Amino acid sequence: MTPTSAPRWLAAIFFPGVDFMGSLATALVVGVGGWLVLGDALTAGTLVAFVLYVERFFDPIRELAQRYNTFQATMAASERIFALLDTQPDLQDAPDAVELPPIVGRVTFDNVTLPLQSQMSRCSTVST
Repeated sequence: MTPTSAPRWLAAIFFPGVDFMGSLATALVVGVGGWLVLGDALTAGTLVAFVLYVERFFDPIRELAQRYNTFQATMAASERIFALLDTQPDLQDAPDAVELPPIVGRVTFDNVTLPLQSQMSRCSTVST
């Protein structure tokens, strides 16, 4: 297992595992509660309340699991970005290259012709 595949594997197991635990708890409450409702030991309203309690209990846990997965994806993306930023360029300056002085000035467009696709020049020259 490579160092980058371990977090992916953990994230692939963690969120579905949390989701499965919430579904299992809901199924357990419905199953046992349904059995108790049929035996007149519990009312249907109380069973619905317990199902809602279980859902409300697992909602923050699911939210944390989702945030953890997002965090893991962000960390993997940042590792790729930093690896890209650390890459040295293929094109290097020549050993005897001269350092350019600071460029000061402005660009002037003087009598620039702009040909159009229809070869008809609506704006034949531009000057600024």
